[in-house]
Amino acid sequence: HVTGGGGGTGETGGAETPVTVDAAAAFPPLRIEPFAFDLPEEHTLPLLAGIVPEDVFDLHRTYGLLPEDEPELWLRYLALLREHRIVPYDPSPEKEFIRESFESVSLPLYRGELTPDGVPAPAIRFPDNPHARGTPERREFYRDVAERFRSEGLLDRTFYYVDDEPLLDSYTHLIADAREITETVPEIRRLVTESFNPPLAGLVDIWAPDIAMLNQPVPFFPMFGKGAGLHPDFQVNPNVEVYGSELEAGRELWLYTCTSAQYADLPSLFIDAPPAASRIIPWVIHRYGATGMIYFRVSQAYKRGNDPWQNQYFFAANGDGTLVYPALPDFSWSNGHGAVASLRMKLLRDGLEDYEYLQRAEMTSADYSSRLVRSTTSWEKDLNEIASARQSLGEEITIAESGPDHETETFHQVSQPAVSIDYWF
Repeated sequence: HVTGGGGGTGETGGAETPVTVDAAAAFPPLRIEPFAFDLPEEHTLPLLAGIVPEDVFDLHRTYGLLPEDEPELWLRYLALLREHRIVPYDPSPEKEFIRESFESVSLPLYRGELTPDGVPAPAIRFPDNPHARGTPERREFYRDVAERFRSEGLLDRTFYYVDDEPLLDSYTHLIADAREITETVPEIRRLVTESFNPPLAGLVDIWAPDIAMLNQPVPFFPMFGKGAGLHPDFQVNPNVEVYGSELEAGRELWLYTCTSAQYADLPSLFIDAPPAASRIIPWVIHRYGATGMIYFRVSQAYKRGNDPWQNQYFFAANGDGTLVYPALPDFSWSNGHGAVASLRMKLLRDGLEDYEYLQRAEMTSADYSSRLVRSTTSWEKDLNEIASARQSLGEEITIAESGPDHETETFHQVSQPAVSIDYWF
């Protein structure tokens, strides 16, 4: 029952005229055909990303965050990441390894106790070793923490991030570290964000190259910003077929995306990229036989007193390294200090769920991922096409597992559904 007024529809000669709306007639019944299967309780595709607690706390402190509220705020950020299928590199709120935080925050998150669905972490980054190379304390740290993970039944999920985008002249230390881990706790897998390179063969369990490095082998001349300046580091992209041999040998291929995506038509998590650029990343991972993803940070725009709501421009790209926003007390919709997920993070989660469909439909999934991802620079940019492929996968899985006569239910909808999927503003 709606009353007109103020010159709007329903006003007649200054009098208010009642308007009756038949809600049942306004919206047709909604037909739902549920798939006759569930996605796995545990996430198949691990996605690990960094978040810097001090940056988060510093920003919220400028808006009145009290010291006693910091632990609760940190748990809100961790819960938001896990709800979007992201495992933080280090859930501890401290910079250095603190045993108390490891026991009270990190392990509960890894076990799945900090999110309502109770899903454990599919992969875990082993804490960085704080001790100097070659010391007995360093080896004892590996053994001690590994034993704690083993007692929780989590050791087989751990990996040690040996080096990040190593320069060729840093291989000596990388190789020494990898060997030390192998000799001390061989169960810990060793990850390096690097393309396959023969000097590292046998020492790396998880190769994690940039998606840009999966093109056909061409000279690649990156300029790395490390230490005091830029360092030229000439390398050649290996043919993607080399990873097939590595997978056969029991090793893994993970991928990551970063600022290099802006120089070619590559999937990315940039604000200015098409929405499908975020969702298609897990399809790329499936297309090339990879089994995990690394992302360097979700809170880059929190740095240096920057306001993420006003500026996301870092590394010459909007949104690179930032997938969350701060919820602040003066926001009308905010319940105090907290975290807000970006649309890109939600699109990425859609893609991570797409990956579960691809894994379930083993017989035909390669056809779907190859159709949507022709190469790393030629991929489907229409979200409707991606959603349609997921729907088709779901229908195939349902028929394969329960036959064509699965249950259909009819409900009365309370709002009109969108005709198409479109995240553009």
